[in-house]
Amino acid sequence: MKTRAKKKKVQQVVQQIKESSPFAPTSDYEQLSFSKSCYFGIDIKNGTMLYVRIYPNNVMDVIGLDIHNFTRTVAEDGKLEIHTTYVSLPMIPLEISGISSRTLANTMHTMAARGYEYKERFPQMIRYRVKEWEKVAGVPVAEVF
Repeated sequence: MKTRAKKKKVQQVVQQIKESSPFAPTSDYEQLSFSKSCYFGIDIKNGTMLYVRIYPNNVMDVIGLDIHNFTRTVAEDGKLEIHTTYVSLPMIPLEISGISSRTLANTMHTMAARGYEYKERFPQMIRYRVKEWEKVAGVPVAEVF
């Protein structure tokens, strides 16, 4: 699958999630990497984050995060590492453009310090709807645990 097709599939999944959940990031807190077929967004109002990526082997990650399932961040020179509580994906590497990687990291840590009350846990909602994301993208979604 070509990069343009992967990018379109990533955008379709992200759009479906935005339309069917409370995930609503502002454009300032969204990153779309053309070369990596990758999306990362932060919804500062709801305290949630979304990571979507299609790998070269045409397997997709669709991962919802909140303040409870990242442990730390490392930000430097246009790159951000998000260390998670997921054994199957302990670290999410991101290439950042536009907004600085330190700004994103600081935002995430400020969100964690502030605390949020969640009516519905966003990470679980994303995991429960894996079949829906597979149907939208036409590729398998990797299990995250």
